[in-house]
Amino acid sequence: MSKQYDILYIQQYLEGRLSAKDMHQLERDALEDAMLHDAIEGFRLTKNINHKQLSLLQQQLESRIEAQQTEKNRFYFTAQRLTVASVAGVMLIVIGVLFWMTNTPQVSNSANKGSQIGMEVHIQDKANATLVSGSIVPKDGWVSFNDYLSVNGVKIGEGEEVSLYFEVKDNQPQNVKIISSSNLQTSQELIRLLQEGPLWEGESGELKIKF
Repeated sequence: MSKQYDILYIQQYLEGRLSAKDMHQLERDALEDAMLHDAIEGFRLTKNINHKQLSLLQQQLESRIEAQQTEKNRFYFTAQRLTVASVAGVMLIVIGVLFWMTNTPQVSNSANKGSQIGMEVHIQDKANATLVSGSIVPKDGWVSFNDYLSVNGVKIGEGEEVSLYFEVKDNQPQNVKIISSSNLQTSQELIRLLQEGPLWEGESGELKIKF
């Protein structure tokens, strides 16, 4: 209800002693509150109403209103506590992640400093593949193919040069033939890299690869 109605006010309504505006407001509130509606209907059917009965019913109405307000307050404070708890939980997670990000790289850098320097020096020596003849082309481009060889060809010694020929079927190197190479191990490793590496386009061709 938008306001509290006592029993005497309801009795005035039933006797037609309220203004049209007040009667209309009471009827609207009765539609929204079943307790008020039942009280009005009960008074309408009762011819003789004494003050003791009025006082008892008024207490019931006031108790109903107070219970509704208490329920609203309880829901509000419960929702407020849940919101505060959620925000606190998110902040705790963020702080934990920041703490981890701040400390983990320092440990990793100090523990693997030597190996990281070695990797950086090795990657600087980039492999270079050149098309000698034919129509074969790496599907992702020559730069990407050279990067693939540089990163994955760590078993091939620096300064090695290999000339080879292969055909392309279903974008895969087929019938790989070594034309020139310094040793068998380098040839086998390069064939493996070609067969497990990027896709190709074209029909066939000869490559010269230098590490």
